[in-house]
Amino acid sequence: MRRLGILCGLVVLWLVAASAGFADTHVTMREGTIVDSSAKLPAGYRQSVGDGQVTEVTLWMGTDRWARLEPDGGGLITRLDRGRWYALDGKTKTYRDYPISKEDAASSAQVEVKKSGETRQIGKWKAERYDVTMQMGEGPPMAITLWMSTDVGVDLSDYRAYVQSMAALQGGNWMKKLLDIPGYPVRQEVQFGPVNSWHELVSIAQEPAPGGVYEPPAGYKETK
Repeated sequence: MRRLGILCGLVVLWLVAASAGFADTHVTMREGTIVDSSAKLPAGYRQSVGDGQVTEVTLWMGTDRWARLEPDGGGLITRLDRGRWYALDGKTKTYRDYPISKEDAASSAQVEVKKSGETRQIGKWKAERYDVTMQMGEGPPMAITLWMSTDVGVDLSDYRAYVQSMAALQGGNWMKKLLDIPGYPVRQEVQFGPVNSWHELVSIAQEPAPGGVYEPPAGYKETK
């Protein structure tokens, strides 16, 4: 279940991986997750996704890497240059090292994209809604609502290069299809089985990343 949750997180988070030129991209997001109370889930799963809690997370993105940093010290780091990603556990100060594999269910996902024509003000950005249905393997489909803005104040050319590199490494042609959607997701709403989550942009800017931000934090030990 944890592996599946991390995989689904990666499927969504690639959408906000952007970078530009000499400086990386620094993103702050608010997000939350709600789990259907009637669903039969493994013990502890509801707590592990922070049911009902709103969290502010930080993302740092470079041309071939990104880091998602959570307030409790948890997070995810992707290194395309190494073909690896690291799952951080802030409670135990440990991390797990995984290969970016073409065997993951997401690599063969089927995606359908529909432009709704609906627009909305999301924070300070004008956004247009796109509805995405993603089928991974034999499980339930993932329904994603994307609110895309074509003017977020940063260069998106490296964002597109990042996604193309990720698609080539993981074998995810679905990523290339989603590149046809113009702009940047300032809000995402994801429904996957009993889990409903949302992510909303708070701020985005281009600036140099802190040293070591794309590595497991100092003091964290690797666990198998």
